[in-house]
Amino acid sequence: MTPHRRMRRLLGYLPRALQEGENIRHFLYQVAKEMTLAEEGLTTLMRSRWYRLARGWHDPKDFVDKKVATQLGGIASLFGIEPLKGESTGQFRKRLRWLVDLHREGLTTAPAILKLAATVYLPAKLPTITWEGDIAVAELTVASDTGPRRIRLLLRDNPSNSARKLHQAVPPKGVVQITNASIEPAIPELHIRARDRKVTYPQLTLRNNDLRIVYLGSLSPGQSLVLRHRQPPLLAGRPDTTPVIVYNPCSFNEDEAKFAVTRVDKGKPVLVGGRFSVFEPQSSLPTLPIGVSRWAYNTVDVTTLARYLGFWPKLKKFLHEPSTLPGPIDLEMRWQESRAACFELCVPPIVPLHMDGDLAALTRALRQAINYGRAAGVQARLTLTPPPVPDAVALADQLSVHIQKNPSDELNLTERLTVDSIGLELTDALASESERFYASGKFGARTFDATLFDHPTKPEPETDP
Repeated sequence: MTPHRRMRRLLGYLPRALQEGENIRHFLYQVAKEMTLAEEGLTTLMRSRWYRLARGWHDPKDFVDKKVATQLGGIASLFGIEPLKGESTGQFRKRLRWLVDLHREGLTTAPAILKLAATVYLPAKLPTITWEGDIAVAELTVASDTGPRRIRLLLRDNPSNSARKLHQAVPPKGVVQITNASIEPAIPELHIRARDRKVTYPQLTLRNNDLRIVYLGSLSPGQSLVLRHRQPPLLAGRPDTTPVIVYNPCSFNEDEAKFAVTRVDKGKPVLVGGRFSVFEPQSSLPTLPIGVSRWAYNTVDVTTLARYLGFWPKLKKFLHEPSTLPGPIDLEMRWQESRAACFELCVPPIVPLHMDGDLAALTRALRQAINYGRAAGVQARLTLTPPPVPDAVALADQLSVHIQKNPSDELNLTERLTVDSIGLELTDALASESERFYASGKFGARTFDATLFDHPTKPEPETDP
């Protein structure tokens, strides 16, 4: 309402004799102007507090600081978000509404984190979350420089990363400690390097279960050996046919032979468990247990190996190296470690159109999105996956073949070369060991070579089937 209309309404409340007074009309006009200003201020205040009516910005290419200073940017700052590079006012209103809806549903779930990451690409609607095993997947269409692209966002819990531990100059009969901070046992990869002396028949012993690994060969000074799980060893970087023996000498008459595995607690040996004897010419390495494990390095005498290999005539041909004074080695262990209280977001390096090809701006916005939804104490990790195959392939260059031949010869190309590919799917399944002995105790749910027979202090009572 304008001041003049408001003044005429106020004059209508007065007696007719007072309505013609000039001073009264002038006074009521000033009052009407102040009332109009107050009404406009209240309207402006209400509009600035509602995201659909708050003033935004006109140019999407404005700097982020300028966008934050607007009324719409002030509302978004209450939720801890800011406009993206190249984001328009309408797109930001929609993204702000999505964020409020996610607040009501919860921000710490896998679907919520994927939807937060999807809002960075400014899609037309939020994606539907599906599951592929233990991986949450979000598929959405993104406007890029090359046109609309279909991308997949993957979210996995407890991702794995490479871990390694190097011990230099480990002497014979030396013991080292390896800490596996993973949430599950791992298969290690052992790297052995001889230093200044030749090493013959090196042996590594896992003290936790007394399993021993012997390489039936020798290492020259400076030569390296890699022992891999169920794969041939690598000697100086090349595959080697020399066998690897995994054994436990509890059935042999030796000073070091033992059936029971013990640990020292307050100066007294405590029984950990027992195990059967193992002696197999294979490359199956023992699993690296969770927590701290102790590994011992030593060499095996050729006479002892000859006695062990009495029932393996094919392996006796490798016992040609004489026993020498063992030297120190460099021992490095590598394994895959699953991180606890951690999740990983995998995205393709496809930059949306509104970010003008700025990959750094995309990764910065994605980090802010996943950190916004993560719970306290949980670590978030962002990984750029290899780019997918394009949806459409355009061949701009023509393919031409130039053939030069002698005129006296004839070249007839009548055969076609076909390539047949066969797909193979390999599935390795290992059933868990859950059978119990008649006596009290049970085996751990691990492979037979690495399991221990646990003897509880209070046996469970037997029940009739």
